[in-house]
Amino acid sequence: MATTFYGPWYVVLGVVNSHFSQRFLISGSDNADGVYPVQFGNRLTLSVQGTKWQIEMQYFPFGAGASWQPSDVRESMKFVLGDGLIVQLDGGARLPVLINPQFRNLALTCTSIDQEINPIPTANPYSFTVPEDTNSGGDHCFRQRDRQV
Repeated sequence: MATTFYGPWYVVLGVVNSHFSQRFLISGSDNADGVYPVQFGNRLTLSVQGTKWQIEMQYFPFGAGASWQPSDVRESMKFVLGDGLIVQLDGGARLPVLINPQFRNLALTCTSIDQEINPIPTANPYSFTVPEDTNSGGDHCFRQRDRQV
């Protein structure tokens, strides 16, 4: 199953941990359409542009007459200040050849580089500092020194 993206993204190959052939396909982009075979230890960083484009992860199972099969993919999303919107794609082989139950056979980290989604971080406008004289004189209760006995 393919994952759809919109706009410009960086796609980084993170983990390739398997004993069978794997690849991912990019389609619908302006600049990076194609098949990307991956192997253990390989590193790859792509800048992908396009209005609407897709990534599909695939694996080649063992066995006679086998052909490329779509991977099961788990998607997770987070926003990291300074980095922006990040989508993690973790692909695993479909049953019955599931080797790693944590879906870490193939992992892609996709980071949006669209300035509309990832605004330039600004300084925090609020100050959470406490003035030095707020708790002076060893009085641990607020306004204790002003209390009349």
